[in-house]
Amino acid sequence: MKKLLFFIFSFAFIASGCSSSLSYLTSEPSIERSLDIIESSKDGRELVKFLEKNPVQFEYAETSGICHHFSLKDNKKKLIFIPEEYRQSSKILAMAILRAAHIYRMYSMTGLDEIISEEEELAMLRQMQFGVMLGLTRKDFDSVPEAYEMKKEFCAYVLEDSEQALAITRHTVQTAMPACQRPLENIVKQEIWLENMKRSIDDDTFHQVLANRDRRRVEQGLITDSQAAENSAKLRALPSYELTRYERTFYDDKTANFRAFNLMYKKELAIDAAFRRSNEAAIYELATDFAECDLEQLLHQKD
Repeated sequence: MKKLLFFIFSFAFIASGCSSSLSYLTSEPSIERSLDIIESSKDGRELVKFLEKNPVQFEYAETSGICHHFSLKDNKKKLIFIPEEYRQSSKILAMAILRAAHIYRMYSMTGLDEIISEEEELAMLRQMQFGVMLGLTRKDFDSVPEAYEMKKEFCAYVLEDSEQALAITRHTVQTAMPACQRPLENIVKQEIWLENMKRSIDDDTFHQVLANRDRRRVEQGLITDSQAAENSAKLRALPSYELTRYERTFYDDKTANFRAFNLMYKKELAIDAAFRRSNEAAIYELATDFAECDLEQLLHQKD
């Protein structure tokens, strides 16, 4: 409880208007203040250090929405867009930014070509842990109706368990919603694709397999038509001996990426289990506040 009180005191001090050095991550003062809130936690400090070394810009989305989305293929300017509606609550906004930042961290560390369902799941767990430390209340969610997806997950996390929250996230991000760059593939589908890609090396359809994947990524808004065309042109321009080397290296690299990600997934689940054990009292208090949360109704809200 002392740890929770210290965190809330730190949050109050930051929110009162102390200066920030995080303006390089955003042009929006409200997002900058939320980054300050994030940096006041241990997990948040480590996350901000990662962002310092791997810069990305956080901005508000130009259209109304309920979710973050990413533009990460331009090495000169990587962007993460957050719903502007979330600025109605500094806590909810900080929660949304922290989740998107963790997804970006995992995407950058694993070397996967696209964001997958499990990255959303693990980032959600970090987000829920942060919410517990912030001491979220029902009033926080009442002030941001657009954050109903986050509310579903938080209610499940404090009233049920992490497994229920993970199931909600998994269903949400694998349901079609183009504005949110969904549906996302999961690691199993990615591994199946990799095996298909391995077979394509032997039957000389490697280029077509990659082209089909890029077409799907264009439809999801992950890359542009011109980027897909550029990828195709570069591959076709390779001499046969370089193409063979590229194919083998590509398969080996992706296999290593998936192996590393599966290890990360297990590690993050263990971190969450340890967090729940050490913060059992705080979670119980939050469960009392959210006792009137109709989880069954929330599960079907705008589903």
